[in-house]
Formats: sequence, structure tokens, C-alpha cells
Amino acid sequence: MTRIVIHIGSHKTGTTYLQQGFVALRPSLLAAGIDYPAEWQDHLHGHHSLARKLAAGDDATPARLTDRVGAAASEGRGVLLSSENFENLDDAAVGRLAGALRGHAVEIVYFARHWSGLLPSAWQEHVKQGGSETYPEFLLAHLTQPSDSRLLNPMQMLRRYAAAFGRDAIRLVAYDRVIDGGQDLLAFFLDTVLDVEVAAPPQGKRVNGALPATDIEIIRLLNALARRWAGRVPGGVWPMKLFYELGGEGMPAIAVLRCALQPFIVRHAFTEDVSALRAIERQTIEQFGPLLPADGGVALHPQGGCFAGEYVAREYWMDPPVPQAVAALCDAVRRRHADLARAA
Repeated sequence: MTRIVIHIGSHKTGTTYLQQGFVALRPSLLAAGIDYPAEWQDHLHGHHSLARKLAAGDDATPARLTDRVGAAASEGRGVLLSSENFENLDDAAVGRLAGALRGHAVEIVYFARHWSGLLPSAWQEHVKQGGSETYPEFLLAHLTQPSDSRLLNPMQMLRRYAAAFGRDAIRLVAYDRVIDGGQDLLAFFLDTVLDVEVAAPPQGKRVNGALPATDIEIIRLLNALARRWAGRVPGGVWPMKLFYELGGEGMPAIAVLRCALQPFIVRHAFTEDVSALRAIERQTIEQFGPLLPADGGVALHPQGGCFAGEYVAREYWMDPPVPQAVAALCDAVRRRHADLARAA
């Protein structure tokens, strides 16, 4: 039996930063008895390929995972796996994961984030990945029935893992308590979660941080155009990549839009005392706590305050420079796609 730590997210809780740290510290972790496999890292620094193959029902993956863990166990090492996409696995995929690790001491580590920061951050990530919903539309979709929201209610997902690995396998971490307590996420994970004497490198530049509201609105607009031109221009993350390419080339239309949109930025705020969300938080902690850090807190967020997110109100379309700048941006999109098509 060997120790297996599976970091399953959640999204928007510093997962990319942690995974980059795990890769950078791979030799030190190995010396401390923890194997962070390079396998299944064909995309970025986490084990996203493993999550994808488990979700797809790939027959070879569970056996390969069993062999990989067995090899580490034979040398007296534990194994650390990390992907925020593990939280999206269904019952069957989690069952395949549990079957591959049967007989080992598995810990499921989940960082829970208070909704006050989670919703605006998740909306931005949604736009970065190709979403075209405005922030109010995004809020409405999740807040109308928060108990049905996979973003706001992790209990069904955690129950899935508890059923497969046992309730005692769940380790629930309050992301906001770590951050607001001034702790570095990677140092916290190494010390408190893994319990290894490995020094975290100096905290680097924030990974995948928030973008200015104006930039997110321009990317959202490009996503909406990609949906309208389905089959004629790519969607997904291509509009965001194109935004950075055109902006880096000094495209005047982007500079005009950034300036024109600035006066229309809205800071949306309301008190954080939302009873339905408080109930979900309380039930999650009651079922899957106690919380880490073990400071006696019984809430995900250590302080009161307000819930806020910035977005650009749609009235910006009435500003005279905007239609012409958008038309120029559309032309640039078509030209760039035509260039790519010719190159292919």
C-alpha cells in the first residue's frame, strides 16, 4: 500500500500555479518520497490527459495507472496526481480511477473557493475558453438555482469521490483562508497537504490571472462573432489568441475599443449574505470537513464583505467610435483566418 494524493481542483483556485510548482520541484519531491509523474502531461503541467482518458473510458489507462503506482510503491514512494479536470469526471470515470488504485491509501484534495471571488473569476475563464455570455447572464445561470450549479455546489462531485474512496479520503481546503492568511499556495500544499520538507521557490508571477474588464469584453465580442460565423472562423480559445496577436501588433481598433469601453465598466456588487449559498457552504463543510487550514474556522472565507465583479455594460455600443472599431476588428479576423486557411 502506498500513499496516493489526488488534487482534483477546483478550477480557479491556483491549480496552474501549483502544477507549475510541482513540475519545477519534481526532483525535490522525488527525493522526499513523492513521485509527480511526467506521464499524462501532454497539455501544460497537470495530469489533464489522465483525466481525459478516464472520462473517455480508455481501456488501457487504468491498467497503466496501476502499473505506474505499483512501480512507485515498490521503491517506497508515494504518488501525487493533479488536474482540475478530475472534478468533472462522472461516476463511471471515478470508478475506473478507484479501481486502478485499489489497495492504496488515497487522499482526495479539493480546494473550495468562496463564491465572492469564484463567480467573477470563473466567468472570465469561461470567456477565455470561448464563452460569449455577459457577466449578468453568467450570474443568472448560476444563481437562479445554485444547488444545481456545478460551479457553486461541489457536494454532488465530492459525494462521487466519497462513494469511490471513502468519506475519510476527502481533504477539504479553504482556498480563501490560505490566501487571506498570507500563505503561498505551493508552500501550503507542500507543508500541510503533503507534509514534506521541500522548500517552495520564491512566488513568481501570477498565473492565468484576471484580465481588465475592457479586454475581457473584446474577447467576449470575438467569441460571439465566432459563434455567428460558425464554420467560417474557429471558436474555442482562438479568438483570445487572436486578440493578443492583434493587440501585440498594435492594431488601432483594439486601442480604440479599450479607450471607448473604459467609461462603461460596471462594478457589480451585493452583500455576500446569500442564504442559499451560505447553506451550500455549511452543508459542504459539515459533510466533508474539517477544513484546512486547521485554524478553527468554520467558513470558506475568513471575513465578511461584498461580492463584486467588473464587466462592461452593453451601452458602449452607442459610443460613436465603437461601431467603426468593431468593423475594423471583424475585417482583421476574416483576413487572419483567410491567411491561416491559405497557409494550411
